[in-house]
Amino acid sequence: MRGQVIIILLLVMVVALALGLSVIGHTISDISTSTRVEDSARAYLAAEAGIEKAISSTENSGPLPIPLTNNSSATVNWTRTLPPTGIALEFPPIGKESFAHFWLANPDNLASYYGSASQGKADDFELYFGVAKDYTSDIYNQPAVEVHVITVRGSTYESKKFYYDSFNGSAPGRDNNGFNGCSSRESNGVKIPTNSYSGTRSFYCKAIVPYRSAADKNNIDPVLVRVRILYSNLSHPVAIKPTSGSLPPQASVYNSTGIAGNTQRDLQVFQQKSVVPYMFDYVLFSSGQVTK
Repeated sequence: MRGQVIIILLLVMVVALALGLSVIGHTISDISTSTRVEDSARAYLAAEAGIEKAISSTENSGPLPIPLTNNSSATVNWTRTLPPTGIALEFPPIGKESFAHFWLANPDNLASYYGSASQGKADDFELYFGVAKDYTSDIYNQPAVEVHVITVRGSTYESKKFYYDSFNGSAPGRDNNGFNGCSSRESNGVKIPTNSYSGTRSFYCKAIVPYRSAADKNNIDPVLVRVRILYSNLSHPVAIKPTSGSLPPQASVYNSTGIAGNTQRDLQVFQQKSVVPYMFDYVLFSSGQVTK
C-alpha cells in the first residue's frame, strides 16, 4: 500500500513538474515574442524618425547616424539629385491604373530650361517598363503602357499620348489593338543602369517614344511624361532615359535603417518634386468656355 502511495505521489509530481515546465516555457516564449514585436515596432519607428530627420536636413546626401532613446538608433543614406547625369530615372513599381511621373524640364524653373541646348533635348526618349520574366503561362499579366507627354509650343501646352504593348500574340482584348510594339523585349530583362534607387535594373520591354517631329524640333519643348500601366495586375517598374543629354534633377531617395535591441528594420522613401495630381489625366481644365 505504501509503495502504491509513493508511486502515485511520484506520478503527481511528474505531471505537476511537466505542467509547470510547460507554463514556464510558454511564458518565456510569450515574453520573447513580445520583446521581438516591441523591438520590431521600435526599430520601424526609429527608421521613420531617421527619414524625417534626413528630409528636414539641408544636406544633399547622407549618411546620417541618429542616436535615439529606448536603446534604439537609425542610420540614413540619401540623395536629392536624382537621376545622375546620363542615367535613367526609375520610378518605384506601380500597379494598373497608377502613374509614374517624370519631368523632362527642370521642375524648379521651367522657363530657364526651354531653349537650353546644354540639357540635350532629344526628339525622343527611351522608355523601359515591365517585370523581366517569362510570360508564356501568364500572358494576361504581360504589361502595356499609356505614355502621356506634355509639351509647350510658345506659351501653349500640348498633349500627346502613345501606347506600347509588350504582348506579341493573340489574346482577348490584346490582339490588333493598334498599340506600338517594343524595340527590345527580353524575358531575362533589358538591363540598364538607373538611379541609385535600385542600381542596375532589368526591364521586360524597351521602347523609343518620339514626342516631337523634326519639323517641330525648334518649336516644341518637352515638359513632362506620365506613364500608366495597362492590362497587368502585377506591379511593374518604369524608367525614362533621354536618347541624348540628361534628365533634370527631380527626385530624392531616402534609405533608413532602424535598430532596436537585436532587431533591424529598413525603410525606403522615394520623393519627387511637384508631382501632378492623378486627376490631371482625367479632368479637362479650361480658363474659358469649353466647346465641343
